[in-house]
Amino acid sequence: MMVLAPMTFIVVLVLILSVFVGIVLIVKALGGSGGRRPSNQDDIVLGTKMPCRHCGHVNPTHAKFCAHCGKPLN
Repeated sequence: MMVLAPMTFIVVLVLILSVFVGIVLIVKALGGSGGRRPSNQDDIVLGTKMPCRHCGHVNPTHAKFCAHCGKPLN
């Protein structure tokens, strides 16, 4: 009978950890911000990214040249 007590404790501990990890993964999958992740379009509207006028590739605002076609972004 003494072997059952530690084994039960280990099983319960593993189940609790599994539930906790599952909750963390679900929260991460939803992005933690109401389930909506910002899109590239949101970044363009907010001014943190801008599209290349030649090829349309979205680049960071600090970039001077397009990462896709290499043409100047001014």
